[in-house]
Amino acid sequence: YIITKRISDGSEVYHRLIELIIFRDYNLIEAERVLTSSTDKRKPWGLITGQLRVTGEKGLRLNSEVRYDTYNNETSYLSADLEKKISDIGSLKLSYRRTIIPKISYLDAAIKISPFKFLKLAYTTRYSSEEDLFLESKYGILFKHQCWEITLSYSERIIPREN
Repeated sequence: YIITKRISDGSEVYHRLIELIIFRDYNLIEAERVLTSSTDKRKPWGLITGQLRVTGEKGLRLNSEVRYDTYNNETSYLSADLEKKISDIGSLKLSYRRTIIPKISYLDAAIKISPFKFLKLAYTTRYSSEEDLFLESKYGILFKHQCWEITLSYSERIIPREN
């Protein structure tokens, strides 16, 4: 399902505002599989997946996805990304991810700034709410000139101990 907006400034342009996609997989092999015991059950249906994309005219964008497992009656995956473009000089992005198996829940934040056409600066960090610590920080510089570019980056990662 898609909702668009017509922008008329001399030429007809359609701007996609909202896009909603819902789908579910079906496994034909699992549907025809021979059961191995009386407690064995066929599970031919995959996860119900919903994707929502909302795009604003001023550089604001939201992408989200949810996956629901009807056999276990639980949301197995959830993600949401919110991004704001700041004119031609950069962008700010916040992301959230959560899964059940393995149990992961983290928040990403990124900022990109381009003070000049040949230079881009970036910073990204990832925070784990499960571990209550910052897992990763990444710093980057991109130099671009005509047909070549050089990227320099530095990463700090913390790997939590396993119990």
